[in-house]
Amino acid sequence: LAALSRSIERVQRLSDAAHDASVAFLCAPFDEATLGELAGLDMPAIKIASPELNHLPLVRAAARLRRPLICSTGLSTIGDIAEAMGAIEDEWPDPDVVLLQCTSAYPLPPEQASLGVIATLRRTFGVPTGLSDHTMEAERVPAVAVAMGAALIEKHFTLDRALTGPDHPVSLEPDELRTMVAVVRELEKVGLDDRLAAVTERFGDVSAIVGDGRKRIVPAEAELYPNDKRSIHAVRDVASGDTLGPDNLRVLRSERNLVPGLHPRYW
Repeated sequence: LAALSRSIERVQRLSDAAHDASVAFLCAPFDEATLGELAGLDMPAIKIASPELNHLPLVRAAARLRRPLICSTGLSTIGDIAEAMGAIEDEWPDPDVVLLQCTSAYPLPPEQASLGVIATLRRTFGVPTGLSDHTMEAERVPAVAVAMGAALIEKHFTLDRALTGPDHPVSLEPDELRTMVAVVRELEKVGLDDRLAAVTERFGDVSAIVGDGRKRIVPAEAELYPNDKRSIHAVRDVASGDTLGPDNLRVLRSERNLVPGLHPRYW
């Protein structure tokens, strides 16, 4: 993990470069300390990644900053999302939130993208919704997302899929990203009620990509649930009578090495 970490100074340089290029800069925090560091940067929103959506101490701290939140919902049930939204609203009664339908698989088979959930989340929670897309498609899946009313699409992006690193092989390259943007902008000119018909005319039957609109853990991500979510773990031996607190406990991903611990709601 040390090889993948970056200092806040490096993140600041990236933020400055993005600002100079008139590109909005975002960075997702994975703990409260990092959130505090990122709060000092000129970010228009805070991204809550899918594994962190049940990290309620982090979600609450982010809400207290009163900065728009973009929350991915991979590895989450509708109940998980409701609990996170409740935590946000406890700290920020009328929050600016975008919920992104997401299936946490890399790459994701398009038929498990469940893009009908984009509309379901919008109706259920009354906030703008979008897609965090892990398919390798640059046209069809983003187009279906727009047809479902997506206000935002997140895509992994790289200059070259052959580069070394965990995300490059499942990311779009520049020409593909340009194609995606062009398809999205073209479809945005069509009225929302007519978009699905326009997508079907162009790409054929997309009902398998839309799905039934139910938010559930799908087969492609089932292996990761709940281990890639957060839970409370001891980080050192705890003796009988010891006081529990930040010195001996952390909210961590279990990954593949630990049995999930207590839900972070108990922190």
